[in-house]
Amino acid sequence: MKNKDQINIHVGQMLSDFCEDQGMSMKAIGKNLGLEGSTIIYHQKQPLLNTGIILKYSEFFKHNFFSDLASKLPKEYTSNAPQAEEELAIIASLKEELQALKDDFKIVKAERDLLKEVMRGR
Repeated sequence: MKNKDQINIHVGQMLSDFCEDQGMSMKAIGKNLGLEGSTIIYHQKQPLLNTGIILKYSEFFKHNFFSDLASKLPKEYTSNAPQAEEELAIIASLKEELQALKDDFKIVKAERDLLKEVMRGR
């Protein structure tokens, strides 16, 4: 990957923003994670963190930071993550509904065209 194409996701800033939204002090977060408050501040300044650290934050906050990171990647990137059954059912239902609407639209267009012909013949 060329530098100009490189994706910039600042993991520490993402954590910092989340911690700020939670309204918890760095000391309190550190205490709950078994870390010093200064370590939490250090993490928040780092553009990259290893997955073990991110997992610790995810477990503590009961928040999926990995999903947050994944959402920042381009949509064309693939994933092996399974889609939830509910999401697949919704997608299938929407596809059926879309097809029904397309079929209805064809009928409406044909009726419109027929009505135009009838109106011209008057």
